[in-house]
Amino acid sequence: MQFTAVPYNNHQPTFSIVNWGNGHLISACAGDTIAFFVSAFDQDNTQNTSISASLNTAGLLLTHTGTLRDTLHAFLVVDSTMISPLPYQLNLTVADDACPYFATANCVILIYINGCGSNVWPGDANADLNCNMYDILPIGLAFDSSGTIRTGASLLWTPQPSLDWTQSLVGGINYKYADCNGDGVVDWSDTTAIGMNYGLTHPLRLIRPNLIQDVSGIHLVLSDTVGTQGYAVSLAIELGELANPAIDVAGIAFRLNFDPGLFDATQSHFNFVSGQLGIPNSNLLTFVHPEWSSGFLDVAAVRIDHQQGNIDSIIANLRFVIAANAPDQQYTFTVSDIVAVDVTGQTKTYGTNPATLDVQSATGINDLSNRLVSVFPNPARTTITFKSTEKIQMIHLLDAEGRIVLSTTGNKTDFQLNISSLSQGYYSAEIYSGNNIIRKKIFVQR
Repeated sequence: MQFTAVPYNNHQPTFSIVNWGNGHLISACAGDTIAFFVSAFDQDNTQNTSISASLNTAGLLLTHTGTLRDTLHAFLVVDSTMISPLPYQLNLTVADDACPYFATANCVILIYINGCGSNVWPGDANADLNCNMYDILPIGLAFDSSGTIRTGASLLWTPQPSLDWTQSLVGGINYKYADCNGDGVVDWSDTTAIGMNYGLTHPLRLIRPNLIQDVSGIHLVLSDTVGTQGYAVSLAIELGELANPAIDVAGIAFRLNFDPGLFDATQSHFNFVSGQLGIPNSNLLTFVHPEWSSGFLDVAAVRIDHQQGNIDSIIANLRFVIAANAPDQQYTFTVSDIVAVDVTGQTKTYGTNPATLDVQSATGINDLSNRLVSVFPNPARTTITFKSTEKIQMIHLLDAEGRIVLSTTGNKTDFQLNISSLSQGYYSAEIYSGNNIIRKKIFVQR
C-alpha cells in the first residue's frame, strides 16, 4: 500500500455561541425557555459552512439562516418532566465543504434542569431571572428580615442553593431571594449584588407576573419648555396628582428615556426627593443605574420601614445643562417600564405623559430665559429664589386658575419669595424684565 502526502491548507471552521449562561454550561428551571444563537466562521472565506445539533431529549427546535455562513437558532422549552440530577448533552458540529477533505469542529454543551426551588441568583431579588432596577423593590419590602444563611454564598452570577425563609411576598416570592449576599439578613449590603450583576439574565421564563394598571399616572414637568445651549433645566417626575393619587405605594421602579445628545452627563444629576414616597438614605432605599450615552436611566426607590402611602407629588428630579453643541430641535423625555409595589409585593403600573423641550440658539430667541434665569429649589417648601443676569422689575406667582397669589417688585437680579402659605401644587411664575416676560413652572410641596 502506497501513501502520498500532498500539501493541504484547509482551515478548521469555528463557531461562536451567544445568549446563554456561563461557558459550556447552562442551568435552567422548569418553566424556563432556553434560547441562543450559534454562528459559524471559516478563514477560508469561499467555503460554505453548516451547523448541526443534537440533544438527548425531545423538544429542541432549530432554525437555520444564512447561505455561505450558517447561523443556528436553538430554542428549548423546559418543563417539569425534564428535571434531572444529570445534565442533558447538546452536541454541536460545524463543517465546511472543502473538497476533497472537509474539516469539522465539535463541542458539547451540558444543560442542567432543576426545579429551582432552592436556587438564588445574587442580584435577582424578585426571582424573575433578570438583574435590574426592579430587584431594589423586594429588598426594601423585606428590609431587616432575617433567615437561613446561604452556604457557600458569593456575589457571583451563579445559581446558589438556599433554604426557604418563613416569609414570602404576594405571589410566592420568598424573602431568601432578597438576601442577595446570603448573610441571612436583608439590608443595604444586598444592593451590591445588583450593581455588580446589573443587566445579566439567566434563561427567561415564559410567563411574567401580571401588572395591575392603576388609573393614576406619572407626569413629567419641565421647568422650561424652551431653552438654549448652556441653560440649566429641571425635569420633575410626579407620581399621581391631587385629584387622583397613586394608592398604596411602597416602592417604584422605571426607566427615564432621553436624547443622549441633549446634555452632558458630567453636568447632570438625578435624585429622589424627600416627600410622600419617603426620605432618601433614611426610610427610602434608592437606586440609579445611568446609561447616559445610551439615553436612559434605570431608577428605583422603595420604603424600608414596611410602610406605604398615597402619592400625589414629585418623587424625583433630573437637573441638567443643555450641551453647548446640542442642535436646535425638540427633545422628548419619556418614562417606560414602570413597576410599583405595595407592602405585600403586589405589582402595578401607571400611564405616563411625555415632556418636550425646544432648544433654540440664543440668537433666535429674544426672551429672558436665555439670560440664564434660575429658579431654585424646585420643588420648594418654604421659600423660592429667582436669580438672573439681567435686572428683574416684577414677579407674579399664579395658581392653576391664573390668579395671582404672590407678587413682588423691585429692580434687582435676586428675588426670594416666601411660599409657606401656599397649598401643594403647580404654580406659574411670570418674571418681567423690561419688555421681556419669561414664564416658569414651579411645584410647591408639602
